[in-house]
This record gives sequence, C-alpha cells and structure tokens, in this order.
Amino acid sequence: MARTQPSAALAWMLVLRVTALRRGTKRCIHNGIGLAKNCLFSAMKFYGITSPCSRFAKRSRLMGGVGRRRKPSLISKGHEVSMREVIQKKSIEFFETQFQRQVQDQEYALNPFETLALDYLKGSVLDLGSGLGNLSLEAARRGHSVVSVDASPTAVARINTDAHRDGLPVQAIQADIGRWIIDRSYDTIVAIGLLMFFRREPALKLLRAIQQHVSPGERAIVNVLIEGTTYMGMFDPGNYYLFRRSELEEQFSGWVILSSRYQTFAAPGQTRKEFSTVIAEKAKQES
Repeated sequence: MARTQPSAALAWMLVLRVTALRRGTKRCIHNGIGLAKNCLFSAMKFYGITSPCSRFAKRSRLMGGVGRRRKPSLISKGHEVSMREVIQKKSIEFFETQFQRQVQDQEYALNPFETLALDYLKGSVLDLGSGLGNLSLEAARRGHSVVSVDASPTAVARINTDAHRDGLPVQAIQADIGRWIIDRSYDTIVAIGLLMFFRREPALKLLRAIQQHVSPGERAIVNVLIEGTTYMGMFDPGNYYLFRRSELEEQFSGWVILSSRYQTFAAPGQTRKEFSTVIAEKAKQES
C-alpha cells in the first residue's frame, strides 16, 4: 500500500471540508476534519515530522484547557461566600463617603443620640458602629476606656489617630460587625444607628449578644430606625429592618428602662427618619 505524503493529507482535508460545506452539515465538517487530521498526523509521524504545536498542546492539557482562560468564580469549593459579600454594600459606601467629607471638613460634633448617651455611660464602653468616634473619644476624655468597632476605614483611622495624639484609652477596630464577636463583658454597650442595617433575625441576634455581654447591673444604649421612616437612601435593598414602634423597648423586658424616646427628623427629598432610643440597666445577679 502506498504511503500518504503530508501534502496529500492536507489536500484530502481541504476536499473533505468543501464537500461538507456543500452538504451543509456541521457533523460532516467535524468528522471530515477529524479524519483528515488523523491522516495528516499519521503521515507526519511516519516521516518523523514534529508539529510545532505539540508542546503547546501538551502544556495546555496539563493546565486543563487548550488556550482558554476561565473567568474566576465568586463561589468555589472550599471558598463559599455569602450573598452579603456578593451584593454591593450600599450602606458602607454611603457612610464611607460621608465620613471622608466630614474628616476633610473637620465635622466632629456629637449628634443628639450621642449627646443623650454621654450622661448614661458607666465604666468600660463598647461602641458598636461607632462611626467617626465622636462619642468614643468624648467618653475617653471623661475617663472611660473604650473599644470602638466600625466597618469604615476612614472612621477607624480617625479614631486611632486622635486617640494616639491625645493619649486617650480608645482602641478602634475595623470589622464587619455582623461577623465580629463580642468576646467579653462591658459596663456599657452602645449601638446607635446600627441594628437597622441587618435583616430582622440578624438584628435581633446582635441585640441579644449586646444584652448578654453587658455586665450585671450595667447598661445598654440602643438606637434604631422604626416603621414610618421614609428615607431609604442608605440601605442595601432587602438588607435592612425597620423596628416596630415599641419593639426595641419590648426587647428589654426584665431590664430597668432608664430612658425611652421616639424622635422624628427631616431627611433629604422631603422624607423623614423615625427613631426609637432605649437606655436600659440590666438586673443585678442575685447574691
């Protein structure tokens, strides 16, 4: 049987491709080209001809693909991420932008809730969702040791810079508060304008953690947005919770309520913010 030359194999490949095109079938193209390739590679092997693509093909097989790059997956085995990490965190971006502007303009005045809280602070303080740390720093100036936690790098940098400069007992930590664990008890735990940035169950779970880590006989200061709020520009869609009007106070059943207030503030675009603030004292352990 006569041996097929490489040039003849190439010619056969061309003839078969033209034939396949005339028949108009993709299957014929695939089978015809495959047959011609086998014929060509057999001839090349017989004549000792090495394909310049052989090393590339071998390396591609070892790498799991022939020259095709896969897009990285957000969720891979052993590296699952929650939907909270995938979706855009609008609330964090909202406050980060606001804090950057306030730092630039040196706007560090206490808000009405922080002003109210100051007179109720006792001993060691945990300030959750501390923002720029106006309350934390003022509390430290009044003799309290403070741990501040916030997701904003701008806010945390400002707190630590000012605390170091003024020699104040404040430690600011940048963290995702939804995952950060309260690992010890405090005399006062503050959560002003924080819990509404979670869905209902995570919000109530964090509230329970706050209550559990307040030392017996000491205090929690909590402020949330409630139903009736129409300003929604700072929330991630579907990732927030507006408390019922009396719900926050109800969650402190068994505590001594030192202060409970409802306040309304005007917001951009003719909207409003409705707040509930509760300051409560935990019962002392029985001796």
